Amino acid sequence: MSPSNALVSLIPTLTGPNYQSWAPAMKNYLLEEGRWRWCMTKAKPEPVYPTMEKEMVTRGPDGKSVTTTETVPDCSKTPENQEAINDWEDINNNARGSIMLHLHPIIAEKYYIMEYALEVWQSLEKEYGKPGITAIYQEFRGAMETIIPGNSDPSLALDNIITCFSWMVASQCAIPNHLQVMITISKLPPVMGPLVQAVCQTDDIDSLILDKVRRAIVLGWEQRSSARFNNPSHQPQAADPLATSPGCRTSRQSKRGGVYPCCEVFQRRTEDKGENTTRARRGWRRREDETRNWRGKQEKHKGNEVEDEGRPSSAV
Repeated sequence: MSPSNALVSLIPTLTGPNYQSWAPAMKNYLLEEGRWRWCMTKAKPEPVYPTMEKEMVTRGPDGKSVTTTETVPDCSKTPENQEAINDWEDINNNARGSIMLHLHPIIAEKYYIMEYALEVWQSLEKEYGKPGITAIYQEFRGAMETIIPGNSDPSLALDNIITCFSWMVASQCAIPNHLQVMITISKLPPVMGPLVQAVCQTDDIDSLILDKVRRAIVLGWEQRSSARFNNPSHQPQAADPLATSPGCRTSRQSKRGGVYPCCEVFQRRTEDKGENTTRARRGWRRREDETRNWRGKQEKHKGNEVEDEGRPSSAV
């Protein structure tokens, strides 16, 4: 896939409510292709025709004919800047085609008669550029539902919150800076409690800026991550040689498969386990024998008591 096709695949189809996400993607694509500057900011060049001398016959105050010569453009000939006009028209057609291909078919039908890409763009902005309450609510909900992780880099989550707030600003429903900061720090995990306290101790509420708080949050996470990496007590334990040795299998797999690996560590552990199992079985058998002997003695004792009860007592 060529780079141009890859960029085209990133542009969504305009359906109306998604104009706020569609417009930046479409503009960035036109900028990357070099079409935005030509057809969106520059008007179509006016044709410059070559000039010719033309005699004009007029009547003077005394009623006599007066012949004069004037320089006029010769429209029957090709304009001198025809190449520039052709270039502009080609870029305009390319830009207009790119825009029309990324419109919903029902929406595109309304703009087929428009000749210029700028005209199509301005009409779309006028009709769909101002979002409704639903679109604004979706952005606000996206910011409120974003979770800031405590055990990984929070940059992506913070950027998502800032993006949602920026879209609300573009939608003419801006949230004040200090409220943006309060919403953001309310999402911080407990491990970032000192940062929340530092923000809450600010005297001037108007000095709270979300970008500065973002930098402080990311910096705090980097410091904790670095300290955890450098502290030996937080280092992960060494890998088990049984798991890292190539070809090794668990004792259960080895027993089932009937194949014992060549790893000495595994063999030693298997032998220890087998020895312990043998000892456990011997102890269980010994206890079983003791229990059986005890039950036999109890039954024998009960039998003797029954015989004694059945014998007649001797006469006194």
